[in-house]
Amino acid sequence: MPASSYERAVALFLEGKHEQALPGLASRVEAAPDDYGAMMYLGEALTRLNLLEQAGTMFAAVAQARPRDSMALAYLSQVKRRLGKTEGGLEDLAKAIALDPSRVWMSSLGYGRESNLPFYTRERDNLKKIIESRPAWGLAYVALGLAEAHTNSASLADIRALFERGLTLDATLGWSRAWLAEICRAAQEHGEAVRLLELWLKECPEDADALVRRGESKAVTGPLAAAMKDFDKAVKLRPESGSIIAWRGLVRLWGGDYKGALADCTRAVSAPQPFLWARGWRGAALLMLGKTKEAEKELDAALAEDPADAEAWVWRGELKRRDGRRKDAVKDLKEALSRRELLGARLNLAVFDGKELAAARALGPVLLEKVGGDPEKAIALSLGNRTVLPTFKSGARLLRA
Repeated sequence: MPASSYERAVALFLEGKHEQALPGLASRVEAAPDDYGAMMYLGEALTRLNLLEQAGTMFAAVAQARPRDSMALAYLSQVKRRLGKTEGGLEDLAKAIALDPSRVWMSSLGYGRESNLPFYTRERDNLKKIIESRPAWGLAYVALGLAEAHTNSASLADIRALFERGLTLDATLGWSRAWLAEICRAAQEHGEAVRLLELWLKECPEDADALVRRGESKAVTGPLAAAMKDFDKAVKLRPESGSIIAWRGLVRLWGGDYKGALADCTRAVSAPQPFLWARGWRGAALLMLGKTKEAEKELDAALAEDPADAEAWVWRGELKRRDGRRKDAVKDLKEALSRRELLGARLNLAVFDGKELAAARALGPVLLEKVGGDPEKAIALSLGNRTVLPTFKSGARLLRA
């Protein structure tokens, strides 16, 4: 197979066109069975298409040929566990972590972007049985804590206890604090998330993903300048990563630095590793800078790329509301709410219909109290954040509503 044909297949894969990439990747592997990079691409494409048995064959072949390839083992772990082979999958994961904990902590216990509740439910049940037979296996407790979090079937205190038990049994699981920090962040416990990430970063100070998450939580718990230091270090560590640059742009958007947000998100859109949501955040920055036509074009493109991006629907709805297109604005804002409960959508709808104000107040009582219940003033005070609990400026700090 000509190299250029393989390169086209890789380009299709990187664009998320996995089904279109599949024939080219398969041809490359058939023609060059020792091209392990191509095998990894093919394995991931098969995984994305839910062809799990075939994907497992690819990752197992790479892991057998390159037993020190931590990513091959991590991917093999994911596939096995999605197939219900929980114990074998965790054993592969343990090998991957032993080889390179700094690379796999963020993805090792996940399954990808699609809805995975059935997988986590089955894994939770399997892990409880595994722990009965292997009560000293620390990794199993950490995995169970994550499964309980994903299935929303245990309290935060119980989940924290599972992670702590795992760490007590196995001190090498320090990276699991980063996962527990993500759970705390989801529960809006940003101070605890910062504490956990600081413990992990003492072990692995160049974990760019952990720096990004700590930076996002620091934006809530302390001065914005402190958060930016984490983002700046993460960008230096991985300048090719569109996601890291985009997250820095998002926090700049939250803080009202719209020009900085635009610069970061523009860079993220064209990065070697582009980030899916960067285009929507770029459109938001353009809107906040008053560049309405450019913003709408960018938000249209963001929603064409990812129709499930609820925040982009909110931003485009806000744009149309500002532009006097009430009917179209309401349609976009309700589309956002059909995907995710977002305070920004409720506030924008409340400008048209006061009945929406009660739902907005339930999501952001502090923010609404500060503006006397005026939705337009609440939108302005929340700067560039249209998420569930937006940040708003109070002196030199960003606070959560």
